[in-house]
Amino acid sequence: MLLLGLAGAWLWSQRAPAAGLVELPEPALDALGEADRAQVETQRMRLRQMSASDPEALGEAYGQLGRLYLAYDMPQAAEAALANAEALQPDQGAWPYYRGVLAAEAGRSEAAIGHFARMRELEPDDLPNLLRLADAYSVAERYDEAAEVLDRALALAPDEARAHAQLGQLAIDRGDPAAAIAPLRRALELAPSADSLYYPLSQALRAQGDLAAAEAALARRGNGLALVRDDPRMRELFWLQQSASSRLSQGSSLMEQGRFAEAVSVFEAAVAAEPENAEARRNLGAALLSSGQIEPARAAVERALELDPGDAGARFNLGLLALQTGDRADAETQLRAAVAADPSLAPAQLALGQMLRRSARCEEALAPLSAYLELQRSDARSRMELVLCLARLGRWTEALERVESGHVAAPDDALIGEGLVRLLAAAPDDAVRDGARASELAAALVAGNRSVEALEASAMAEAETGQFEVAVRLQSEALEVVRLAGDRPEWQAFLEANLARYQQQRPAREPWPSYLLGD
Repeated sequence: MLLLGLAGAWLWSQRAPAAGLVELPEPALDALGEADRAQVETQRMRLRQMSASDPEALGEAYGQLGRLYLAYDMPQAAEAALANAEALQPDQGAWPYYRGVLAAEAGRSEAAIGHFARMRELEPDDLPNLLRLADAYSVAERYDEAAEVLDRALALAPDEARAHAQLGQLAIDRGDPAAAIAPLRRALELAPSADSLYYPLSQALRAQGDLAAAEAALARRGNGLALVRDDPRMRELFWLQQSASSRLSQGSSLMEQGRFAEAVSVFEAAVAAEPENAEARRNLGAALLSSGQIEPARAAVERALELDPGDAGARFNLGLLALQTGDRADAETQLRAAVAADPSLAPAQLALGQMLRRSARCEEALAPLSAYLELQRSDARSRMELVLCLARLGRWTEALERVESGHVAAPDDALIGEGLVRLLAAAPDDAVRDGARASELAAALVAGNRSVEALEASAMAEAETGQFEVAVRLQSEALEVVRLAGDRPEWQAFLEANLARYQQQRPAREPWPSYLLGD
């Protein structure tokens, strides 16, 4: 849900509510944009002037004010207004639905169930409501009722990916992993970009003893966007907000959800509200770029730069545009200009560092990658980008220092732990290797993580300590997972080469394959 996160002192209405209705708080509106504030104030005034003799009109007015409060993240006022709306219009499904959303977001699952169940009585086949009701039942551990609701949702919409995903997670929550496999696979068929679902799928497969399939699923795990069902009632809240600042917040939320086409529409509305707003133009360009509209994106970002020549974000977006069209020279120019204009712009530092590293210009990549890590210390994956750069330059001691500092900061991070094992086990610098420590770390690493990467790193550690039979077994398991996946031939070749080394009782001396280092 898109909310603006506003805070303010609470004021109380002086108008006494009609009999049976609750008194409304009136939150301060200082943080709202001018157009948004005027909209709320107008609706408040309209409500004050209405007569209790027309309950239908009064209920609609309370409901409209409740929607506005919900849109602007004023939950107490929204709940009060919506409760009055429901009391006056008990057959209007929107009011219990919005109250259910508020209750669910506040962690009041039983209250949410009551509201969504009431909505179901009024509109039995409303799919967004059924999916939210199933979520609320699951949170409350009322699994049989959640399953019944999801079965009904799938009867109405057999190809609803979110319903299949919820059904799979429900089976896992109920302790029935076998029943989770089919719906999770179906959800991934319907929504391939939701690759975060490979993690619960791998859990379910592992519980069934299918280790090879579990590792193949885990290898495909990503950070894919959560499945989002189009929700017309919540979409209405987006369009209630009028100011450019509100539109920018809405659009940013949509971008985070991967809903790029909708974000384009919202940012276009922001531009229409304030045509000279450089931020609105820049964000429109980012949304257009993310939706594959290259030339319109370029026009929007270039206009943003005309309005604000020092806009580092616009330079960054032009750099991304250049990367997408294969113009690395222009990409470098724009990204360097972005970090010069704003050294704290972490995504620009990272993009520049990654581009230079992947162009085998590791010496130049070190500065932006280091700058990025100063800004985003917890980003393990980008820390490893810097480590790979140092490895390519043969600066093994520095690489180890970087991994060690990451391991101290995040001792449970599997990516950092794996990198540390690789360096201690297979670095070509004798002063860096420590087989005993690598083996100790590898045992903990692979105990809770049978990913290809963990297995491969553990095999390196076992080979370094002379445990070649164990190394062969671990490497063979990793190789089988990659062969089953069938989509990484370079990695398979590297795994096969190291397997041959272990079979010949020789340790590894390359922590990572050369293609990962940018060679």
